[in-house]
Formats: sequence, C-alpha cells, structure tokens
Amino acid sequence: TEHFVKLRETMIPNDFAALYMQSPYVEGGNIIKKKSIKDWTDKKPPELQYCLISVDSALSERDTADYTAVTIWGIFEKSMEDTSGKIHFVPNAVLLGGRRERMAFPDLLLYLKDLQKRRKPDTFLIEKKASGHSIIQELRRQGIPCIEFNPDRDKVARAWAATPIFEAGRVW
Repeated sequence: TEHFVKLRETMIPNDFAALYMQSPYVEGGNIIKKKSIKDWTDKKPPELQYCLISVDSALSERDTADYTAVTIWGIFEKSMEDTSGKIHFVPNAVLLGGRRERMAFPDLLLYLKDLQKRRKPDTFLIEKKASGHSIIQELRRQGIPCIEFNPDRDKVARAWAATPIFEAGRVW
C-alpha cells in the first residue's frame, strides 16, 4: 500500500483514478475543479465592463430532448499583484445567473427578450445549432445584438481550453 500512496502523490490525479481506482473521476471534478471557481461574497456584483448572455438551445421541450442552457456572465477587471509586487488589472468573469430547462422556441424567445430588458447585456452569444439559428435571426430582426457561435470542437475540448482561466482564479 505504501507503493500506491507514493504513486498517488506523484501522479496526475486523473491518471491515478483511472488506472488504479477503476474510476476516471477525480473528487472536485475531472476538467474544471470545483475549488477553481471562486465565490463572490459581496451582496452586489462587481462593476461590469461587459455583460453577455450565452445560449445553447435545444430543439424540443420533450422529456427526452436535450436541455436549453442560458448563462449570464459579467466581465470585470480585478487588481492582481504579480511576483515583483506590481499591480495589474486583469479581466475576470462572474456568473450572474443561468437557466437549464427544456423550452420550446417561442418560450425561449420570450425568455431571452425578457433578459434583454432586465439585464441589458452588451450581446447574446448563441450557438448556431438546434433552434439557435432561428433565435439569432429573430433577435437580430428586433435589433437585439447577438453573435453566432459555431463550435469547431466538442464541449469537452472547449472545457479543457478554458481550464487555465479557472485555475488562475479568474472565474467567480
């Protein structure tokens, strides 16, 4: 057992869990660790430089359908001290809200228009799949700013790409 204790201390946690524990899951998460997400403790969110609403829509509201996911993100600058003691202002992201639900197109459109009124985001970032294409067309027709997003990699690869931002303590 001492041999395995040393291995566990020296190996990458994901590798050890997969090889010796027969479980490729690591406590705290496999890709983005729970401890990497910082808690915003103030009652009010920070002063934002930018607000965006991200939409990953589905096609149906049936029980077997995928969920539609909507997240509201604020981007703000936070001072950080480097190793030489110099202060820099770096962008951070704070999750302001979200919703995961099976929604039909008309309900999703009404929800996004309501968010536009209440949150006044700088833009919507909408995945151009499922009902996203129609949502983009309709929001643009109404003069609501949106950016279409057509991912070139799967969700896991995109999560791995975002990991350094989380590990740097810049996501709240």
